[in-house]
Amino acid sequence: MKDHDNDESVGFTADLMVQRKRRIKWRNRIRISMRLIAIFFIVSFVFLIYSWGTYFYYEKSGKNFQFERAVVTLTELNGHKIDKELGLVRLSPMLKQSVSTKVYRQIGERRRIVGELHAEQSLFGELKYTVKGISQYLDNSGLDLWMPMTVIYGGGDTDRKREKEDKLEQLSHIEDGFVAEMSFTLNKAVPPQQLAELLADYNLWITGMAMYSGELQEVKVSNYSSAGDSISAPHLTLRPFFSYSEDGLGRVESLSITSDDIDLAVEQMLKDLEWLTAHVTYNGVLEDQQRLAFIKKHGVQVYGAVVTGPVRELEKLKDVPELSNFGLGQIEVWNWH
Repeated sequence: MKDHDNDESVGFTADLMVQRKRRIKWRNRIRISMRLIAIFFIVSFVFLIYSWGTYFYYEKSGKNFQFERAVVTLTELNGHKIDKELGLVRLSPMLKQSVSTKVYRQIGERRRIVGELHAEQSLFGELKYTVKGISQYLDNSGLDLWMPMTVIYGGGDTDRKREKEDKLEQLSHIEDGFVAEMSFTLNKAVPPQQLAELLADYNLWITGMAMYSGELQEVKVSNYSSAGDSISAPHLTLRPFFSYSEDGLGRVESLSITSDDIDLAVEQMLKDLEWLTAHVTYNGVLEDQQRLAFIKKHGVQVYGAVVTGPVRELEKLKDVPELSNFGLGQIEVWNWH
């Protein structure tokens, strides 16, 4: 009897120990899980505070506005037209700023979306942007502002000999009731006021002028090509007058360059280019610093433009002897004032 009782006692104790071990394991698992959950919530809370804090700082200190201004200035000086309602600037945990907006073309009074721009800048890195185009056509022919060699090497006091202008010929086959965009170049570089006055009698909008800023002379561009008596090289664009208020909350924008406000557009362009090259790091900033020095030394000169308006009004440009190398861009149904 005694031995039998001892066996039962031993068996009961072993089962109890197994159960207790199991309970201890589960308690440890639960305790570890609770700690991990607590750590997760604490880290998430700290990250949330960090994100809100840095974004609030970037907003209140003006860093996001400076980034937006840099994006708008850089892209439009390089010939793009973008929707300036950029929306919220995104800020990564590593303090990389990024923003996206639409790229458009001005055709008559309508702005047709032709792509999307994405720009970003890390804390100590360069401002970079890419444009993803949207096109209904496989080829992208249209507006090419080729620089006459007379702009670089002199001469050009007489009008350039015009070859057959196929784009003007195309206009003659387009019926009334349409508006379009068209580009052209001059036989030499002239002050922008002179070009604006030359086009003042036509019912057109000047949406941009191609500036000569010393390319292939005092500015060594990285890539260019030539054909006939013209050269295709990167250039700065004189855009219609656009200016931010000091706090960045307000803005004044014109849709076209006119002879009345051309001086304002030129003055603002110089301010923008000076600010951009002094405060923003980007690919090509050294070339733009050289361009700015050239402009300050020789004055602002333009050698071509992009205009938009009714096709019959555009067709009249064939009678202006100073203009040549026409390019025909987008066409829309009549939407003119």
